[in-house]
Order: sequence, then C-alpha cells, then structure tokens
Amino acid sequence: MRRTGYRLAFLVDQYLTELMVNNKSPHTVKNFSRVLREFQQFVQSTGGPDSGEAISPGIVREFQKHLRENKKNRPSSVRSKIQVLKAWTAYLTRAGVFRRDPLAGHRLLPTAGRQLPRSLDPDDLQRVGDSFDSATAIGARNLAIVSLLIDTGVRVSELAALTLADIDFQRCLIKVRGKGAKERYVAFGRITRQRLRHYIDYHRQALVEGNAGEDENRVFLCHGGVNPAKGSRVCIGTPLSAHGIQQVFGRLQHKLGISVSAHRFRHTFSAEFLKAGGTVADLQSLLGHETPAMSLRYAQVFNSDAVNRQRSNSIVDRLRLGTARR
Repeated sequence: MRRTGYRLAFLVDQYLTELMVNNKSPHTVKNFSRVLREFQQFVQSTGGPDSGEAISPGIVREFQKHLRENKKNRPSSVRSKIQVLKAWTAYLTRAGVFRRDPLAGHRLLPTAGRQLPRSLDPDDLQRVGDSFDSATAIGARNLAIVSLLIDTGVRVSELAALTLADIDFQRCLIKVRGKGAKERYVAFGRITRQRLRHYIDYHRQALVEGNAGEDENRVFLCHGGVNPAKGSRVCIGTPLSAHGIQQVFGRLQHKLGISVSAHRFRHTFSAEFLKAGGTVADLQSLLGHETPAMSLRYAQVFNSDAVNRQRSNSIVDRLRLGTARR
C-alpha cells in the first residue's frame, strides 16, 4: 500500500502525536486538531478520496473558498487554517508519506490585512482596576489576575497554569511555562505583589482550609459558580481555567462597555514596555515569542504614537518657516 493511501484520520493522528511529542501546548494541539478535522470533513463532503491522495493545491483552494463563505471566519482565521494545512503536509513529507510536499511552491495563503494590536489607555485601565471589590474573595482574585497580566504580559493559558511554587515574592518574579514547554521569567511590581499576597494568604488560604482534602497548588482557584465542563457541579476549590478567566473578562466587558480581554492586556503591557524604553529584543524574550515578527508589530504601535507626537510638534509650524515675507 502506498503511503499516500493512508486514511486522512490516520495522517491527522500521526501529526497530532508528533506535536505532543515535541511539547507543543495543549492549546496548540487542540487548535490544529480542530482545523485538520474540519479539512477532513470538507474533503469527505466533496466526494474526494479519504486518503492522503486527496491533498492537493486544488482541494486546499476549494477549502479556502469554503472558509471565506462562512462569515464567522475572519481573513486572518482563514490564513491561519491554511498555514496549519501547510505545516501538516510539510511534516508528512518529512515522514515519507509524500515524495514531494504537495502544497510547497504554491501560493495558497490568502492576504490578510493585519491590524496593529490595540492596547487600553490609562483611563480605561483605571476603570478596570476600580471595578473590583478586593474585600471579597472573587474581587481580590480578579484584581490580582488583572494586575499580573498587565505587569507581565503573559498569555491567559500561562496565567491559568501558574503554581504557588512559580512565584518568587522576594524578587518579584514568576516562572512561566510557555509554548513548547519553554520556561522564562518575568517580573511584576510592588502593588501586584501586595495584591497577590492578599489573595493567596487570605482569600485563597481560607478557601483551601474550607475544602479539606483539596491538594491544589495552582495559584488562582474557583470560588463559586458552575463549571461548564462538568455540568452543574460547583467548582469551588478547583483551578480557574483559561476559559474561566476569559469569562471573567467577558462579564467585565459587559459591565464597563469597553473591550477587555487577556490578550488586550498583553498588548497593553507590550506597548507600555516599549514606551518606557524597552527594546524589541527584550520584549520578544518577555513575551515568549519564537521570532521577532510579532514583537515588531508592537513596535509599529509605538511608532504610530511617535508619529502623532511628531505631527503635533511640526518644526515648520513652530518656526512658521517661510511666512515672514507674507
């Protein structure tokens, strides 16, 4: 049997296993799985062969058209999904399934106008900070979460995975496990340290003591409500998931009427870091980016601020250059 005759499901599973072996994050594996299963279903809907022989530039272009017709897919999302397919066939070629990558050398990636990252201005940040009641357990936890996100720029999945052992209060550092299980250290400020201490030593400790037998070392815990993944079970004392954190911001966004998300805080951290004199190279290290491409996008935001300052400080306007003879 020719290797291209393997069923698509088998080829997908092989690639997902490869991603896990190479310590790709569960989030990455889940996203790749969703895209590849979607492509597999599309191939089946067209009546094409359920094997590697179905993979061709033509079917990928049809899939791309199918994605664009679904208004839920933004141009950037369509581009990301095609990139997943190209990464998949590149792996299959290295594994010997294809003699030559069927998608290599073909212009399949759609152009997607990339917007510059948007950050929160100081007034909106103040509104966010003032919206939590730190006298309550949930308010103290959420204020600590927001403060840590703004101070460090970590991803929401990285924040949810933080353990007590990852925090160095003396040096104001946290150890972050990023994509590909790569570790890095990022710092936080004095006020954030106070808020973390207040939540952990008072509210979190009270929760743990009230749930005897719970052996959980994750920093941020659920203090009430329903765990969507487990139906109607109250999730008191269990780790607060990345999805749970996003739900916190969803409610906050509705309350304040401004766009709030963990990624928006990451953008804000990046913009403020560069404004304070940080370098793109340092930002890349702090954010855990493998390449400087994304960090350079934040530099473009910083540059747009510089352009606005330049516009308001026109040398010709200030000196009224060439107007003396009129």
